[in-house]
Amino acid sequence: MNISDITCPDFKPTKTDGRTRCIHFLPSGGCDLHDRCHEFLKAKGLADKKTYSNSRLTRLGCRRAYWYSYIEGIQAITSPLYMRRGALIHRALAWLYRGRPWDQFRISEQELNVADEKEAIEAMKLSATYEAYARVVDLSEWKYTVADVEKFVQGQIAGREFIAYLDLYPLHNNKRIIVDHKLVGDLEDFSLLSNRDQVCMYLHLNPEVEAFCFNLLARPWRMRPKKGEELEEFRKRTLTEVLAYPKKYFDRKYFYRAEFDIQTWLKETEIKLEELEGLPKEIEFFFRDTNNCRILECEFEPICETGVIDWNLFKKKGVKR
Repeated sequence: MNISDITCPDFKPTKTDGRTRCIHFLPSGGCDLHDRCHEFLKAKGLADKKTYSNSRLTRLGCRRAYWYSYIEGIQAITSPLYMRRGALIHRALAWLYRGRPWDQFRISEQELNVADEKEAIEAMKLSATYEAYARVVDLSEWKYTVADVEKFVQGQIAGREFIAYLDLYPLHNNKRIIVDHKLVGDLEDFSLLSNRDQVCMYLHLNPEVEAFCFNLLARPWRMRPKKGEELEEFRKRTLTEVLAYPKKYFDRKYFYRAEFDIQTWLKETEIKLEELEGLPKEIEFFFRDTNNCRILECEFEPICETGVIDWNLFKKKGVKR
């Protein structure tokens, strides 16, 4: 896309990953102001269409969170730490798989605020994990080109337009597969059950693919700085730990189309969407699921707990702060 064709009033160009991009642009067509980059969707012919994605379906785990995110159009000014950690590791791996020198990758302030002690420690852990991955994991297991990194796909599900962003779309044993990067606490924490929707959706949108691989990276969450230890020394010690036990921190789990009843999933998804779209647009019909709150840190929990939107913590999507 030519810069002269961009109409977004919030567009601010900057050099990122060797290319000119908007400072608000996030990997795979995201935007920290508008949820999705309008110019990216415009280039795909989707700017004026309602689209669904795996992230949007995941929000249905709690309808109240769905209400705030997709109907009220509210987002946290600072996303929860676990979300920023995941976005960071995805960007780092995209950098790596695009063939760029791993040691030139840099963490942005939007991802982790290194002025905050807790986030600075997280930055050291993730930096060490990423470096260890780049040094010990066999990247040649998959055959791919730059075009196979963060590949955009779209298609119809239950008469609705769905979009997806494949972290990697390589050849494995001379056959196309889908690779999705996952940052987890422990490798044992991974559950296929909680990722079933994503696998079924991606396989349906890519009928030529028979296998789906979760590329797992475990965060060394048990590591803590010693008293008086400098951050860089802590990073080196964490790196030594991950390099010494790579099987504790890296794994790849393959699943195959024959293991999933995609037709049943399609019917379930259609029922779910019809029920959602048939609800009155009133907040009381979008109930809060507190079980979902306990699974993940929810950015909307302060609103649910107090009943008040603190505009020091939240903003309307598309509004600059």
